[in-house]
Amino acid sequence: MDTHTTAFITAAKKGQSVYIPDVRSSYLAMGQEESFSLPVALTLVDGGERRFDLRLPRFGKYGEEAKGFVVGFFLAELYNMLSSLGGRAIRIANPDKAPEVDELALAFRKEFGVAEPRHKRRGYGRSLNVIDRMLQALDGEDAAERFSFTIVDTLPQPRRGEESESGAVEVFRAAAHGLEGKTILGMDIGGTDIKLALAIDAQLVSFREYDWFPASFTDVAQLIDPIVELVTAMAADAAARTGTAPFLFDAIGMCFPDVVVNDKIVGGEVFKTRGIRDALGADYDAAFVKLTDLNTILQPFVKPGCPVGILNDGPMAAFTAGVETAVADSDSVRNGVFAYTLGTELGTGYVTRSGTVPAIPLEVYNFIIDLGSWPERQYEPDDLRSINNFNTRLPGTLQKFACQSGVFRLALRYLPSARPDLIAAMKEKGFVVEMEYQGQVGFYVPTAPRDMRKPFLEYMMALAETDGDPAVTRIFEEIGVALAVTGEEIDWIVQPTVARRTLFGRLVKRAACFDCMCQGALSRNPAADLAVADDGIAETPLMQALSKDTQFTVAQFAQAVGAVHYGNYLLNTQCSICHQ
Repeated sequence: MDTHTTAFITAAKKGQSVYIPDVRSSYLAMGQEESFSLPVALTLVDGGERRFDLRLPRFGKYGEEAKGFVVGFFLAELYNMLSSLGGRAIRIANPDKAPEVDELALAFRKEFGVAEPRHKRRGYGRSLNVIDRMLQALDGEDAAERFSFTIVDTLPQPRRGEESESGAVEVFRAAAHGLEGKTILGMDIGGTDIKLALAIDAQLVSFREYDWFPASFTDVAQLIDPIVELVTAMAADAAARTGTAPFLFDAIGMCFPDVVVNDKIVGGEVFKTRGIRDALGADYDAAFVKLTDLNTILQPFVKPGCPVGILNDGPMAAFTAGVETAVADSDSVRNGVFAYTLGTELGTGYVTRSGTVPAIPLEVYNFIIDLGSWPERQYEPDDLRSINNFNTRLPGTLQKFACQSGVFRLALRYLPSARPDLIAAMKEKGFVVEMEYQGQVGFYVPTAPRDMRKPFLEYMMALAETDGDPAVTRIFEEIGVALAVTGEEIDWIVQPTVARRTLFGRLVKRAACFDCMCQGALSRNPAADLAVADDGIAETPLMQALSKDTQFTVAQFAQAVGAVHYGNYLLNTQCSICHQ
């Protein structure tokens, strides 16, 4: 066995993180006698192509443990590519004639369930389910082409796409222009709550927040009905304020925590729909189509010919940051905007330098960033100590290293020994309970009769601000490290044209938490550039009004206000009535 893999396995067994960019860099530095080249070509949904050059140890004579680590690295890298970029096909070349490539191909086809129907795919195969639904949305339900995986002798030189001209500034400015005389509803659909903001005649007039736990639902109607009821209530609010009944919005802008293509929700593999997937099994896809058509369901609430625009919550965050920043410093957004939302999970958004949202999944919360931490793999996904993904059960994904679940996991890792008083307080307050599951006692956050996830997170963030104990601040610092590692993987795979990452969401609404994240990110990468979407980003009149509100904050409602701007952008550029 090579010394690289030996060191990685030793660290993993000790419970240490083994970050995937470090494994890749180490393997790329190996000599030709002990390793082989593995060029990978990914055909994107728009017909473009991305080329990645991997190198792996010649693992043919390794023991099962070491072989499993190398194969796991290979599968994780392809999984990260497909989770972020999607794609129509992967071709892998074998220029060194390494016999191990046949084994890798067999592992890919088996673990990704290439030949399996969607409802039977598990683990890595969830990424192919998302791709299937994306291709159906783009090509039509009857399109024959589906994802393919092949091994070839060589790959031609990659085609270089033309660099698009910058148009981002014009897009962001159009979003904030001409709100007068319009009534627009902005919605931010999350995994813990739904936030709504109503703008009438360029003024924010109403906010609403609704708590829910969609992962516990067993029917698609339980997802759709509350959204429709909230829109109905906001329409009634607008009618009362304007004296107009029945009332129709000029536009609805919405962000939804799933893959969205052409205003259609097409992912279907997120934590929020886990309960429905489990309940319906093979019938899930037929039911999920109802959620896919959410924009059509809401169309009667807007004037004829006017838009119901839906984005994933990540792109909406990037769009929101771009609109606000363009007012004060347009040069800083000419190369686009990249953002994260840190809440129930981690959303990722990218608005390119041309001002477009790429038609890619960008499900970065699914990135496998840690190939180590093996002791924490033993716990089932809902156990707070587990590093296994809620949906896929794959270990080491970003879902358990950043966002809400990362805070909970790291608290259970560090505080029992360093601050047993805090663990006792968490149990006393009902944030953490011990329960038996399949013969094993685990630690969980109750979601019934009261959902304690948000109070638990608030408690942890308050500790970071007031307690000052290194064991507490370490939790948020390690989230920053995970974000820095994720940034390295994103730069390698997605190749965005902008370096800064703007953070939205509950986890950064306290300055102390964000500061700890920055320290952790800088400890991993001195060039890490994190910015926070707090009151300081408020530049448009709507966001400035939100920043001055005595009850609601920018950290809470920025994306709902951003969704208002997105709806306005669609009105200004697409609405058939507005351009008559």
